Amino acid sequence: MFAIRCTQTLLKRLAAHPDDTDQSEATTVLGDWYVNTLNVGRLRLLLCTSERSLLTAIIPAVPLRSFPERLEHAVARILTGLPIAASAIARERKEMRWHRFDRTR
Repeated sequence: MFAIRCTQTLLKRLAAHPDDTDQSEATTVLGDWYVNTLNVGRLRLLLCTSERSLLTAIIPAVPLRSFPERLEHAVARILTGLPIAASAIARERKEMRWHRFDRTR
């Protein structure tokens, strides 16, 4: 479980309503992820940065509803290119399947 901490604009586009009472710690090694929009010409992208490691992934913004799953896949691809055990990558992917949307801190 981890929080996807979005800008206010992105939370509105997702129609997400963060629960201010849930302040549980992330169970992922990379921690919570901060997400902001990034526009490059006509491309609409999401800039996603890990709170603990500052590992960054850039993924297409559309379809917006599926970006948490696409973030999980992008992180797995990045980690596969690093000297990290496959079992550690599998654990991180498993924990990234459960998320909640939250405000940035």
